[in-house]
Order: sequence, then structure tokens, then C-alpha cells
Amino acid sequence: MRSALRVLTLIAVPLLLMLILPLGRLRGHRLHLKTCLQTADELREGAPLRISGVEVGSVRSVRVQPADHLCSVMVMMELKTDYELRIPRDSKAYSGTLGILGATYVGIDSSDTSGPPI
Repeated sequence: MRSALRVLTLIAVPLLLMLILPLGRLRGHRLHLKTCLQTADELREGAPLRISGVEVGSVRSVRVQPADHLCSVMVMMELKTDYELRIPRDSKAYSGTLGILGATYVGIDSSDTSGPPI
């Protein structure tokens, strides 16, 4: 009887953990954003997304749209944090580099904003 209980425990505990652990990931905050840039500046999929110098996500895709003069580069981003970020709708996105020869990233500047959150 005890060995059957041990076997049941050895099976049940990992199954229970497999069900509970993904629920912890659901508590994180995810937000899909898109923006237009005039130039890509070597921006690539997987590049960091930063707000106030803190990495909060990554670039999902970069698409060139030469026929669209208002949006010549469409950038899709995914923000992933453990907490909710309320980014003002009138924030500005820009591309930058980490140092002189560093990797390219997308930054969001919300220092001079007053609009409602996204």
C-alpha cells in the first residue's frame, strides 16, 4: 500500500507542477505594439525594446514599406514585464544603438506625454 502511495505521489506531484507553473507566467504583462520609423538603422527581429533605458521587450518584425512615405518602416514589438506598464498613447518611438558600435534597439520616450495609456 505504501509503495502504491509513493508511486502515485511521484506521478501526481510532477503533473501538478506542470499545471501550476504555467499559470504563474500568465500573470506577466504582455502588450503588442507597432510603430512607424523613417529609417531602420540596422534594426532586426529580436532587437531589444527599451523604456527609460530598461529592457522591457523585443522587436518581433521589421518591414520596409517604400511606397508609404508616412510609414516607411513598420516595426512590430512585444512588451513583456512582470508588472503592468501604462504607456501613454502619445509616446514617441525611436531607434538607437548601445554605444558607438553596439546593437540597435527600439526605445520608447514618454517623458513629454500627457495622453491616455495604450
